[in-house]
Amino acid sequence: MVKFTAGVLRSNIHRVVSPPHGQEHMTRMSLVYFARPEDDVVLKALEASEMVKTKREDQRREGLDDEEITAKDWILRRALGRRVGGDYATSGGTEAGRSKQF
Repeated sequence: MVKFTAGVLRSNIHRVVSPPHGQEHMTRMSLVYFARPEDDVVLKALEASEMVKTKREDQRREGLDDEEITAKDWILRRALGRRVGGDYATSGGTEAGRSKQF
């Protein structure tokens, strides 16, 4: 999501929390949907949104033009970033440490 929206939207870390007081006895259910492009798909920003277009223009002016990367390489880089002790800003849903830019 971060690549497709130039960082406007980011994936979130899944968290499970205890139910609120008074709901401990209730059954909780989740519906989760995961989607992933095929390995050879090149990930790049989809500039259909005015917000994403504006973000891409700002990034280009700042010299932050996106590299071309395949879905397979993106997944590998994120997984290895976590495995070797990478921090959230570089591997957990953000790219190139741009977690605070909107």
